[in-house]
Amino acid sequence: MSDVDLDPDSRRALDFDALLGLVAAHAATPPGRRSVLETVPSADARGVRDTIETVREADGLLDVEGRLVPAALPDPEPALAPLAIEGARVEAAVLRDLAVALAAASDLGRRLRALDAEAFPRLSRRGIGLPDLAREAGTVLRAIEPDGTVTDAASPELARIRRRSATVGGRLRRSLEAMLHGPGSAGVVQDAFVTQRNGRFVIPIRADAPRGARGIVHASSSSGATLFVEPFESVELNNELVRLAEREAEEVDRILRDRSERLRRRLPEVRTAIAGLASADGVQARALYGRSADAVPADVAPGGTLELRAVRHPVLDHRLRLEGAASVPVDVALDPFDRVLVISGPNAGGKTVALKTLGLAVLAAQSGIPVPAASARVPLYRQVRADIGDHQSIAADLSTFSAHVRSVSRFLGEIDPPSLVMFDEIGTGTDPAEGAALAQAVLEGLMRPGVTAAATTHHGVLKSWAFSSPGAVSAAMEFDEVTLRPTFRVRMGEAGVSAGIEIAARLGLSDGVVSRSRALLGDSAGRAERYLARLRSLADEAAAARDAAEEARAGIERERREQEERTAAEIERARRE
Repeated sequence: MSDVDLDPDSRRALDFDALLGLVAAHAATPPGRRSVLETVPSADARGVRDTIETVREADGLLDVEGRLVPAALPDPEPALAPLAIEGARVEAAVLRDLAVALAAASDLGRRLRALDAEAFPRLSRRGIGLPDLAREAGTVLRAIEPDGTVTDAASPELARIRRRSATVGGRLRRSLEAMLHGPGSAGVVQDAFVTQRNGRFVIPIRADAPRGARGIVHASSSSGATLFVEPFESVELNNELVRLAEREAEEVDRILRDRSERLRRRLPEVRTAIAGLASADGVQARALYGRSADAVPADVAPGGTLELRAVRHPVLDHRLRLEGAASVPVDVALDPFDRVLVISGPNAGGKTVALKTLGLAVLAAQSGIPVPAASARVPLYRQVRADIGDHQSIAADLSTFSAHVRSVSRFLGEIDPPSLVMFDEIGTGTDPAEGAALAQAVLEGLMRPGVTAAATTHHGVLKSWAFSSPGAVSAAMEFDEVTLRPTFRVRMGEAGVSAGIEIAARLGLSDGVVSRSRALLGDSAGRAERYLARLRSLADEAAAARDAAEEARAGIERERREQEERTAAEIERARRE
C-alpha cells in the first residue's frame, strides 16, 4: 500500500496530528492508540476503500454486538522486547499484561469468525487471521495476580514452600512474642512488637537496658535508643525462613522463565495477535470517533469529484462543542474540470479555516477516518502540500514573502500528480500588483491534469481571473453587509469582498481615518467592490428565481398528478356504472 506524499510542514499546517489525537482518544488499547497516531494517509485506492468499508462495518456492529475491543486493556508492548531475547525472563506484571492482551485478541478472533460473513465480510476475514493463544495466555493469568504476584497455583512446589514458610514464620513470631511479654522483659524491651531487619525477624531492645537480650544486633534506631536484636533462640528458625525465601524466589524465577519460554516459542503468532488487536482497535476508534463527531464515511475515487457538503473542521468543531458552541459548516465543490479554487473574503472571515478544512477532509478520507460532514466525495491524491501560516524567521533571515516564495518554489519542483496543493494568502508580503501577478502565474502553472490547487486571496485581480478563466472557480466567504460581520459560510461561484475599511470601522478606528481611507481608495477600487457586490446580489436573485421556478415546477407537477388521479377515478367510476 503506497502512502500519500505529505511533508512535515504540510502535515503540521493542516492539523493532521491533532485530528489523529481526537481519533486515538477512542482507542481501548495502547497499541491501538499508537496505530492511530502513526497513521499515514494512503494513496492506494483499494486499500483506502477497504479501510473505509471496514470502519463502516465496525460502526454497524456497535449496534448489534457492541465494541470489538473492550476498554482499559494494559500495554503488551514492554513484554515483546525480552521475549525476543533467547532465555530472557519477562517480569511478572509485564508478562501478565501481555497475557491479558493475548486473551482479548483470542476472544476477538472468535467473535469475528462467528460474524455473518455476508453482513460483515471484512471483519469476519480479519478473525480468520488472528491466532488463538488463549491456552498460553491462560497459563500466565492463572499463575500471576493483577498486582504481579505469582500465585500458589503456579506450581505444586511453590505452594508447598509457601505453606512451610507460613508454618515456620508462625512458630518464629510466637516465640518472639513470648519473649516480648515474658517476665524478664520489663525494662529491657522498648516496644512490644516483632519486626524485621535485613530479612530476619527481630525484637526492639532498649540500648540502655542494664542487661540486654542475648542475641545478634542487626540495626539501631536513628536516635540510638533502640537496638533491633535477633535472640539466639530464634536464629535457627530465622535461618530456615531465609532458606525457604530463597527457594521461593528460585521457584518463582523458574515459573516466570517457563511461562516466558512458552510464549517465546510462539513469538511470531504473539506479534500477529497484538498487531491484529491494534488494527481492530484502530478501526473501532475510527467508528467511535465518527459517531462522536457526526462524521460520515467518505466516497474516495481516483479522478473523481471533490464535493464536501456541510463539512466542518474536526479540531475546531471539537473545541467549540466542548465550549457549548457550534462551528459553521461549509460547502466546497469542484468538478474534475475545475483545477483551481480561489477563495476570497474579509479578514477573520474564515478563509484559512475553510482551506484547512478542505485539506484535512482529504487526509481524513484517505486515512479511513470519517469526515465531519453531511457527505464527502474526494478524489484520490498521491501528494498533498499546504503553505499556510506565517513562516517568517529571523534566525534564517527569511521574511514572510521569502518564506512563502520558497514554499511555492519547492511545491512546483516536487509536483507529482495526482496532487492537492494549497496556499493561504498567496502573493502577499510584496507589492500588491506584483504579488497578484505572481499568484496568478503560479496558479496557471498548476492548472494541469491531476492537480487540484486551492488558494485564499485579497487580490482583486486574482478574483477576476478566477471568474473568467476556464478551469478555475471562485468562492467567497460570506459577509453580512448589514451587521458588517462574516458569517463563515462559503458561497461557491462568487467573489468575496475584503471589507477591510468596514471591519476597521467596526473595530473602533476613528471616523476621520475611516472617511479618509475611503477617499484614498478611489472611485475605481470602490467601483470594483460595488461590481462584486452587484454580482453577488444578482447571484442571490438568480438563486431565488431558480428556487421559485423549481417550487412552481414542483407545484405544477403535483397538480398534474392530482388531475391524472382524478381523471382515472372518473374513468373507473364510469366503467363500473
